[in-house]
Amino acid sequence: MHNKKHSLEFEKPLLDLEKQLEDLLQSSKETDLDFSKEIKGIEKKIELTKRDVYSDLTPWQKVQL
Repeated sequence: MHNKKHSLEFEKPLLDLEKQLEDLLQSSKETDLDFSKEIKGIEKKIELTKRDVYSDLTPWQKVQL
């Protein structure tokens, strides 16, 4: 996972999901609880969100990437 210093506004939902995923993975390590269902759910959400975000970009947003 790469973290950009400057995220673009249209990437925010994606970054929020990635942060949730990171937090969940960290909690999983710290507590030895099985969060695999939740992790899979968030990973799927990230995939769908990526598709939504990047499939519908304006020409200017593409330039910003």
